[in-house]
Amino acid sequence: MNILIDTNIFISREDYKQVPPNLSSLLELFWKNSVRIYVHPLSKEDINRDLNIERRQISLSKMASYPELITPPVSQDDPEFLKIVGNPKNVRDIVDNDLLYAVYKDAANFLITNDTEILEKAQKVGLADRVLNVEEGLDFFRRQFVKYFLAPTPAIKRVPVYNLNLSDTIFDELKKEYPDFENWWKKICRGGRMAWVFESKNKGLGGILILNEENEPIDSIPPLPKRRRLKICTFKVTEQGQKLGELFVKLAIQNAIDNNLNEIYLTHYSKPKDALVFLIEEYGFSKIAQRSDGEDIYFKSFNRVILKEEIEGILPVELNKKYYPAFYDGPRVKKHIIPIRPEYHEKLFLEYRNRTPSLFEQAGNLIIEGNTIKKAYICHTVSRKIRPGDVLLFYRSWDNKELTSICTVEDIFHKIKKYEEIIKIVGKRSVYTKDDLFDILKQSPATIIIFFLHFELKRYISLHNLQEAGIVRRAPQSVMEISNERYQQILKIGGFDERFTLH
Repeated sequence: MNILIDTNIFISREDYKQVPPNLSSLLELFWKNSVRIYVHPLSKEDINRDLNIERRQISLSKMASYPELITPPVSQDDPEFLKIVGNPKNVRDIVDNDLLYAVYKDAANFLITNDTEILEKAQKVGLADRVLNVEEGLDFFRRQFVKYFLAPTPAIKRVPVYNLNLSDTIFDELKKEYPDFENWWKKICRGGRMAWVFESKNKGLGGILILNEENEPIDSIPPLPKRRRLKICTFKVTEQGQKLGELFVKLAIQNAIDNNLNEIYLTHYSKPKDALVFLIEEYGFSKIAQRSDGEDIYFKSFNRVILKEEIEGILPVELNKKYYPAFYDGPRVKKHIIPIRPEYHEKLFLEYRNRTPSLFEQAGNLIIEGNTIKKAYICHTVSRKIRPGDVLLFYRSWDNKELTSICTVEDIFHKIKKYEEIIKIVGKRSVYTKDDLFDILKQSPATIIIFFLHFELKRYISLHNLQEAGIVRRAPQSVMEISNERYQQILKIGGFDERFTLH
């Protein structure tokens, strides 16, 4: 993306020696997201005409690090354009017109300017969405580049860290492990850092997750080069039995993806039988380095090219864990559509965008089975075609009738006849009540599918669209295997980012 900057925005009326704060924030946002910033050669000429020598020198020094747009198009050669914006009356008008014309001819994607005359001309020529003042630009590009994955349940809140009580017992162990923890806390409070938290009723914090984007080398053995990464700064859960850990892993991974960060890491003093290590390794984090103080570095990468030889000989289930949320969908696995009733879909798939949180959640409670990455589905299918590693596409039946989620099978259990057997296998991952399970078993032996949730489709696919595309003839009533060709259709129609598939 190319951004053209009107050099006049570097000069504040109040203090031309300082870059205005909003402009500084906008330029930093561009830098962090590898946006190319250019200045127009006529703008430099305009600055050179400034009779105030000190101001001219300061302005030129601010612009020195930005390249000029190479041979930009000339507005004077386009009478149709001039008919719309008006013929220039002076040199200043020529500069303004040529800045706008660079966007008009697509030499730049956007122009950032605070010049009201340029902004008015942009309206006339139909470029109001691509010619922005600094405040508009900061708001627009923050929404483009800095995306915060909304918590799937009201029980998880995103709050400023300065609103948290550092004397909460959740921080006790962190203070012991990190002698400088309180000083670091003061620093991130002043920096406006945010945290994801779950507040236990009358017990303080039951979980906290603090993330931070970095762009610097990591001092470790071996050293890790400078690169944009998401760091999990604080990851602590004290509320047991709620699957909060998996929910926080989901939040962190989604945050990295949404902010176009290809690496994510955390540091941790590992212990024998370490629950945190077991959790993050389950979803593809691996220990790759160690700090000089003995703190281990656990790391996960996204979107890198996975070579064919890297996945050969590895079971699809293991690939789905190692590269989560990416998954294997090559010829070694089958693809299946699975219908699920709305009341169970609501509990399992908290990320579902058409979902309305229940009063139970709005009261600050967690839907445990919805927090998990690994979930359980219980049905009566007698099909033996589903195998570990297979791809599952969940179809919400009855009400909205649409394909929503992409998952993979970890394990499958057939002919389960006893309630106790079901509970032993699924634990808290089931969306079914005890009465539900007894009703299922009365009809026939149950099949249990343990699966990983990988992604929601960008565009849910309605039954009508599935039929129109020839993927199904009628609403799916039971587990339905589909061909790879129809599966590829689903990915395309659903707007799925295929960088996250392995094959």
